[in-house]
Amino acid sequence: MILFGTFAEEIVYRGFFQERISWFIKPSYAIVLVSIVFGMMHYSSGYIPIVVYDIGTIFIDSIIFGIIFNRTKNIFASWIGHILADLVGIVLLLFYI
Repeated sequence: MILFGTFAEEIVYRGFFQERISWFIKPSYAIVLVSIVFGMMHYSSGYIPIVVYDIGTIFIDSIIFGIIFNRTKNIFASWIGHILADLVGIVLLLFYI
C-alpha cells in the first residue's frame, strides 16, 4: 500500500497540480500552495497540538518533495523521497511510541 499510495499522491500533487500551477505562478509559490493542500489532505481528528504538528511536518515534507520534483522534473525522484519519509515515520511509530 505504501508504494501505491505514495506514487498516486506524487502523480496527483507533483505531477499534475504542481506542474500545472507552475505554468501560471512561480514554481516556489506553486510548491507552497500545493504543499498547503497536501498537508490539509492529511488532516485527521484528534488532539489539536498533535494534529497541528502532524500537518506541519507533512507540509515541510511536501515542500521537500516539491523541490525535488521541480529540480529533477522526475516524479520517481520525489516518489523515492516520499517513500523514505513514510518508512521513517512508520519505523518511529512502531518502535518509539
